[in-house]
Amino acid sequence: MLMKAYWSPTGWHQTPALPDEATFEKMKSAGIMFANDRLRSHDHWVARARAAAQRLTLSEVRDGFLASLTSRRLDLRSALSSYIIARSLPDHHYEVTAAQSRCLVCDAAAQSSADLNILNFERFKWGGVRKLDIGYIAFDLEQFERAPKLKPSEADQTLGREIFAFIQSCPPSTTPTQLAQALKMLPGNKDERISFIDTLGIVEILKAPEHPGFLTRFVPSGERNLPNRHYVEDGYPVCWWTAANGVSTMALLEVLALKS
Repeated sequence: MLMKAYWSPTGWHQTPALPDEATFEKMKSAGIMFANDRLRSHDHWVARARAAAQRLTLSEVRDGFLASLTSRRLDLRSALSSYIIARSLPDHHYEVTAAQSRCLVCDAAAQSSADLNILNFERFKWGGVRKLDIGYIAFDLEQFERAPKLKPSEADQTLGREIFAFIQSCPPSTTPTQLAQALKMLPGNKDERISFIDTLGIVEILKAPEHPGFLTRFVPSGERNLPNRHYVEDGYPVCWWTAANGVSTMALLEVLALKS
């Protein structure tokens, strides 16, 4: 029902096809759909993201990520990057300059509301889209806490090792977009694989020199530079990566407990 509300065989609905009131209430009770969230402050979202990360462990989100490889539980896959970002997110107040209206630290607005139904749809459909958005990160981790958990199987572990061996074998000029097209061994479509690759950049398994992810420290919004080209399809920081940079074996072991 959540998927049908926003997506059709031709793409996004121009107007959400929300269920009738009785069905909507059942979906709310199940924690799948939500009433519209009211306006919240920057500090509210920061506190929620930090608190959610403190209640979770790397082991839990690692298991969810790996278990998603064969199951396509994309909602579980999403939490890995959210956790890595949120655990290093500093406790801070809204900081701006005269030239910028969004926080210099985390890029959040002073006040914002989130359409939680769309955010949840994106979690289930692609494994998350707004990976650097603090409101999404908070919501994603809170939903992960409530979700039924999966333990990775031997097939998941094997597929994980095969994926990273494949990435290491790619021609040096391979970009993230080209990798998403080539990574056919990962069940799912290209958009799901793009989200997967974005996560690998955030957690520094795919790392480009001079453009760090969030594994060891929080990257302030002003340091998240993008390539100087007309259209940048991939998110920061993986937009800077090519296969010439390879796979970080240290991050792979630390984050996913996999040896390449």
